[in-house]
Amino acid sequence: REHLPRSSEPVIFVGNHQSNFDILSYFAGLPLQFRWMAKAELFRVPLFGLAMRRSGYIPIDRSDRRKALRSMAVAAERISAGTSVVIFPEGTRSVDGQLQEFKKGGFLIAIKAQVPIVPVAISGSWNVMRKGTFRFCPGTIRLRILAPIETTGLTNKDSDLLMVQVRS
Repeated sequence: REHLPRSSEPVIFVGNHQSNFDILSYFAGLPLQFRWMAKAELFRVPLFGLAMRRSGYIPIDRSDRRKALRSMAVAAERISAGTSVVIFPEGTRSVDGQLQEFKKGGFLIAIKAQVPIVPVAISGSWNVMRKGTFRFCPGTIRLRILAPIETTGLTNKDSDLLMVQVRS
C-alpha cells in the first residue's frame, strides 16, 4: 500500500489480466475510488452496460482507429479531471495464465493525461477461474502494487519505452 497515491491525484493502474476475479481483487485491494476502462462492447450488454455507464466506467471503442482515438481522448480528459482508472493492457484475459503482449492505447492515454502509472501484478486468479469457464476453484489471489512510474514530460514517441518499463 506504500505505492498507492497519497492525495487525490489521479493515476492509471495498469495490471495483468488472468481472470474475471481480477476485477474483484482490485475492489478488495485498492482502498480508493477508481473506474475501469473497458471495451465498448461490454457497455451494450443489457443491464450490465447501463450499470457500467452510470457508475462512470469509460468505454473504449476498438471497432476502428478513428473511434478508438476519439474514445482515448475522452478517457484522457476524464483522468486529467481527477478520475483514477484501471487498465488491462493485454486487452483480454490470459488463456494460459502467462503475461500477454501489451497494447499501446493505455500508455498513450497516460501520456496524454500526464498522470503516473501504477503497475499492479495479480497472481493466483487464473487458478481460481480460468478464461472460458464458469468453474470456481479454491485459491489465493495476490495483488501487488508496484512503485508509480511518472509520465510527466513524456510524449507519444516515448510510449514504447513506457510500455516496456511497465511490463517489466
